[in-house]
Amino acid sequence: PGMTPAWLSAVLLTALLGGASGADTVTQTEGSVGISQGDPLRLNCTYQFSFTTSLFWYVQYPGQAPRMLLEDLAGQNSGEGIREGFDATHETKDKSFHLWKASVELSDSATYYCA
Repeated sequence: PGMTPAWLSAVLLTALLGGASGADTVTQTEGSVGISQGDPLRLNCTYQFSFTTSLFWYVQYPGQAPRMLLEDLAGQNSGEGIREGFDATHETKDKSFHLWKASVELSDSATYYCA
């Protein structure tokens, strides 16, 4: 009583080692993307996970901390995040969570992170 079961410690250790090994990855559009005001935007994000997971897009405006733009909780769009005209569809078959906006504005200039 009051002791952590040995199997629980082993499971947690395995999960930590698995995450550190690079087995689970997220790949997104790299570098700068230059487009004109009013044009559509698409930033790609694909992942390799061994299980269904929650996905997020964060935005970091110049001089500010990152903020959650939108999230998808294990295949269910939660509606959380600031959005601001952006959207993303979690395609579990393609393992993708591409970010898009129909028409960008100058104020959308920022760094975007898929996680």
